[in-house]
Amino acid sequence: MLATVLALRPVDNFDLGFQLRIGEHVLTRGIPVTDPFSFPGEGKPWALEQWLGPALLQLAFRLGDIAGVIVFKALIAGAALALVTRAALLLSGNALAAAVGALLATVAAQVRFNAQANILSLLGLAAVLLACAQIHTARRVRPALWLLAVFAVWPHAHPGYLTGLVTLGAFCAGSLLLSIPALQRRLAPAPAPIPWRSLSLFGLGCVAISLGTLALFHPMGLAPFWHVLGIFRSATSRANIAEYAPLWDSYAVTAPLLLLWLVPPLAWALTRRPPPLALTLVSWLLAAQALQVGRLVSEAALAAAPVWSASVTALFAHLQASGQLDRLARSFSPARAAALVITCAALSAGLHLATPERHTLAWTEAYYPKSCYDWIDAAHLPPRAFNDLGYGGSFIFHFDGRRKTFIDGRSFYSDAFFNDEYTPIKQARPGFQRIAERWGIEWYLLHPSRFRALHEALQRDPRMALVHLEDMCAIYVLRSAWQPPPAPGDPRAP
Repeated sequence: MLATVLALRPVDNFDLGFQLRIGEHVLTRGIPVTDPFSFPGEGKPWALEQWLGPALLQLAFRLGDIAGVIVFKALIAGAALALVTRAALLLSGNALAAAVGALLATVAAQVRFNAQANILSLLGLAAVLLACAQIHTARRVRPALWLLAVFAVWPHAHPGYLTGLVTLGAFCAGSLLLSIPALQRRLAPAPAPIPWRSLSLFGLGCVAISLGTLALFHPMGLAPFWHVLGIFRSATSRANIAEYAPLWDSYAVTAPLLLLWLVPPLAWALTRRPPPLALTLVSWLLAAQALQVGRLVSEAALAAAPVWSASVTALFAHLQASGQLDRLARSFSPARAAALVITCAALSAGLHLATPERHTLAWTEAYYPKSCYDWIDAAHLPPRAFNDLGYGGSFIFHFDGRRKTFIDGRSFYSDAFFNDEYTPIKQARPGFQRIAERWGIEWYLLHPSRFRALHEALQRDPRMALVHLEDMCAIYVLRSAWQPPPAPGDPRAP
């Protein structure tokens, strides 16, 4: 319930725009194999790495407009945390510890509860975590065979299936290592081994069914798989996309996230009993990945919750057996507990009330400057524009094929295009006008507070005119390419 409520917020990204148009294209004309949205990519092959997720977003949009999309992704977020709670309960055997672990994960993960197809990968990862918990508890693979169906669908929804495969691989590797007799003797009590043949076949089966269904059902076969690997290896993506930056440079390191990461090793040190080691390996792996690439912070939070719940349960059992829990309980009276709860609630309420609310289930103007796009429609500007990357998705959504972007937030563009075409223009490097002329650019759509050097260069250029300025956009046009429409009452007006 908390995950669903936290996900009911306005759209605060521009990616949704082109995902909705991709979904519309898929539902009406099939999976695109060339770029339909930008003029630099027009007609060029495009190995679309996600089509089912955008199609589902488009169906939600048809049912309830933007509010329908937000409600849809909120329900997906709630379903993901329900699976994580179930996994935590299987590992810990304690409903309270499982609930608290899932609540911590919800608050730590909510920063990426976006209205994008990536929310489906959070659901997929939660399914992997539940399957791993089922295998760990039953010490056999059969209870988790349903995961094969998840991996048959997931590669078409979002590229996060690769994180799911890595997570499952880490669990399988950890489980197989724990079956080594030398390690078994060091663990007390030693867990019963999981049959390594069936576990290995299960992991390979998930890989085979993922790539097999991709090859069978995507018109470009395995090209999207290789395309995604190229994205992950791209130095340009890591350098220019904020979400690819390390965690401390992209998203906040929150108190719930620190609790999820720090409590299990502390509990291990105090009790001398390790948490479920294969799932702990999974948690550590995703934590390390999130520290390097901030966009994985939600996945890391979800993976930590089951291990946290098991560790806290073991810690309380240890404290109870040693009598320390009773001494702690006697010093912590109901009155003190009530005072602590009331104080925390008052602080939380005060901070909540001090934060401006955004109640509407809509698209924030910062990411969809609709009034600016409406002006462009009315002004009949020339067809080709250089646009700030941040406008790309909403530009595609608003103009719906009537105009094409120069660049947008998709991973379609090569590093060479980004570095040799887009970046020299946005930074107004010497000779950028020649690049613009080669692409036939006749006007510029910029944010007033971004690309300061380009603003200054366009204002100095006698061929350019600043024809429109709002809080969210500034538009410069080649004087020779456009004449402003006559004002009402002008004799030239129709």
